[in-house]
Amino acid sequence: MIRKKKIPVSILVLFLSILLSITNLLADEEEKIAKQIADLKHSIIELGSDVKAMEKLLLYSEKSLLSVYLSMDAGQLFELNDVKLVIDDKEVASHRYADREKLGFQKGAAQLLYRTELGLGEHELVAVFSGTGVRNRPMKRGLTYKVEKTNQHNIIEIVIKDDVSKQRPQFVVRKIE
Repeated sequence: MIRKKKIPVSILVLFLSILLSITNLLADEEEKIAKQIADLKHSIIELGSDVKAMEKLLLYSEKSLLSVYLSMDAGQLFELNDVKLVIDDKEVASHRYADREKLGFQKGAAQLLYRTELGLGEHELVAVFSGTGVRNRPMKRGLTYKVEKTNQHNIIEIVIKDDVSKQRPQFVVRKIE
């Protein structure tokens, strides 16, 4: 017959209190580690947004930007369907207009057609417009403009106007200072 030894209660209490202390210490350490991880995540997110802001400053310096906007004044003699923008013999933007966008132009909206970083000097901008003119006839018109890129943000607005005296649309470039 095997005889069991009795463990004194004081040793059991001591063992349980040690085990409870270890459990509490582990829980405290786990809580500290979780807080450190949360702090690190927050720091990483902040660093990421700082890096993006610096990248934007370096890549898209305000001084080297060219922005091209498109707007319409009246729009009774020409209904715009699409536009294509070419800078220095390279197509950089094109857009086909939905009815809601055409309505926006009639209400005075302007569209940012293209924004880019350009080197200093002269650049050729060509815009080709397709749409319908008087008596619903298909119409395609082009506009060429020489841009003198300076050491500041150049903003150009292409305005499509009605030339009532000639009964046709007029395409005008405005340089915005």
